[in-house]
Amino acid sequence: MNFVAYIEDPRAPGTFRRETYTAENGAGADLAIMDRHRGRAAAALFESGAKPHPAGTRRFAYTAGGRLAIQLDFWRSLETSTRMKLMLPRALGIVASAGMTKELRDAAKAAETMITSGLPSFASALERLPNLSDKAVTAMVRSSEAGARLGEGFGQIVTILNARAALRRAVRSALVYPAIVLAMASALAIFLLVRVVPTFTEIYKELGARLPLPTRVLMSISDFLQTHPLLTAAGLVGALAAALAVAPLVTSPILVNGRPLLQRVLLKLPVFGSLLKLSWEALFARTFASLLASKLLPPVALLLCRQLSWSMDFGAAVARIQEANAKGSTVHAAMAREREFFGPQLVAAIEIGEQTGNLLEMVSIYADTAEIRLKEISAALQQTLEPILIGFVAAIVGLIVAALFLPLAGMLDSIKP
Repeated sequence: MNFVAYIEDPRAPGTFRRETYTAENGAGADLAIMDRHRGRAAAALFESGAKPHPAGTRRFAYTAGGRLAIQLDFWRSLETSTRMKLMLPRALGIVASAGMTKELRDAAKAAETMITSGLPSFASALERLPNLSDKAVTAMVRSSEAGARLGEGFGQIVTILNARAALRRAVRSALVYPAIVLAMASALAIFLLVRVVPTFTEIYKELGARLPLPTRVLMSISDFLQTHPLLTAAGLVGALAAALAVAPLVTSPILVNGRPLLQRVLLKLPVFGSLLKLSWEALFARTFASLLASKLLPPVALLLCRQLSWSMDFGAAVARIQEANAKGSTVHAAMAREREFFGPQLVAAIEIGEQTGNLLEMVSIYADTAEIRLKEISAALQQTLEPILIGFVAAIVGLIVAALFLPLAGMLDSIKP
């Protein structure tokens, strides 16, 4: 397999180099990278080109939300089956025949086929089914297989995926509502300009009224929208397409002089950037705790946490922590130097855990706290934005109405005795 890696330049922190590697799997590529760069892991690692899909499988989910929903259904079904003491092939067969969606049945059937056809482990099958598993989940399955703890491992995977879904809902709820309100405000403004303003235009023409500047500007906009309906529709569609393209463009690893500038612009946005960082910190804590519960050592767990977000800077921060920990530093000491993404509460929790030997318990407690805090902040943000957005809509409507009725006020003044 061919891989594309983005490596932070140690001589110029914050800049990245793009390198290509060939390895049997992602773990092999990571080992080659760390061997070449003296222990420094890649900030991000991607498989280049199309991933090979076994016969009978396909890319059944095209959005991140769709993949997560399929993953949750799959792992919940497997956890339930293994808790009932069913063997793994039998459990996969049940999901393949009784899954709630065709996508889920197809995925389970492909996994069952690979297991029964001679693959050495379930983790090996998951490496060929990227829509069902990421590197962290695959590592947890491999560790669980080695320790004969598949049922326990599946439960931890469900915990991680539930946390991801909850965090995604929290962030989305804080962002979708403003988008809906702004879309409704735009639709209302266009309706007023196209349907209401022309009526007033005809009335003022018949009366020969003298129109003030705001009214003339408003009527010019209305005339343009009516005269060029196709251009207007194309503009609206283009604006929608641009809005949908912003996220993939900003979150993709596009480097300008070695720096992911577009990603950094998004993270500098007020409120939104802080909300994203908090969600990544909570997801890191939950994933790190689950990996430790799967009996993985901290350096390995950290290596698997690099790509929990699309930010290359986040991945580089985790890679630096992993490198320092592998060389003998404590996790909390290395993390304390990465203040942009990891707050003092998480550092303190990890410090207490390392000093007392209860690292898993302390990180789990912090993950619970961070998830609750994120939900509370999202709810508070939505409550704060609601009156602001309502006022924004009222201001738009008020400006249009004021511009329409200004000539009437002038006419009334002219007929006063």
